[in-house]
Amino acid sequence: DDKARSELLRLDLPAERVDVLMEQWYIDEKDKPPRYWTTAQVLSFVKAGLILPARAKQELFNVGYDPEHVDIYMRSIE
Repeated sequence: DDKARSELLRLDLPAERVDVLMEQWYIDEKDKPPRYWTTAQVLSFVKAGLILPARAKQELFNVGYDPEHVDIYMRSIE
């Protein structure tokens, strides 16, 4: 935030305008939906040892799978 603010101020924008732009930027960034890995990515990451099985399960729940589907996916990579 400080870097962005200082760059805007270097453009000789009034401080009030910089405040408005920073607030808009904050709102835009905050409203972006979270990014999730795909099912294939999650399964390949756990198979490669990049993430633990517990993390893989949580990632699958995050994208909307129910416990039964998560269990089946996890068993498919054992």
